[in-house]
Amino acid sequence: MSPVNRLPHPTYPRLIVGDDGSVIGPSGKTLKHFPDKNGYRRINIYTAGQWRQLSVHRLVCETFIGLSDLGVAHIDGDPANNQLDNLRWSTQVENEADKREHGRMLLGSRHHQAKLNETNVRTIREQRALGVSLAALANSYGVSRATISRIALRKTWRHI
Repeated sequence: MSPVNRLPHPTYPRLIVGDDGSVIGPSGKTLKHFPDKNGYRRINIYTAGQWRQLSVHRLVCETFIGLSDLGVAHIDGDPANNQLDNLRWSTQVENEADKREHGRMLLGSRHHQAKLNETNVRTIREQRALGVSLAALANSYGVSRATISRIALRKTWRHI
């Protein structure tokens, strides 16, 4: 295992960031990471008279690759892996494609607002192909006719 390369962060020079994802605070102690609701590691720092929460993956990219307005992508799809060789700058479109590839995108019943599941969608499409009306299906599943229409036309739930 190679030694950890550490550099001061360009915006927060009192933070020393390691290429392994470690962050050392002004006191010389390694700061504890905590996961946010999506599993990304964050740290708390006190600067300019207020507490701030910073993403570790962004600190690593900014320190070793340079400042950017782009998003940070985790190459292996693991939001907890903040090693430099696992991170890269990416556009929102690229990042969304990565999420889909790694199975982290909230599609179908995994989405927190989903009212239907994959079995419902298959059944709706089958019944619609047999001529069941939009209104009847909408009443049956407790959704709007527009929702049923978009499902039948594969404008939504395209992954099924």
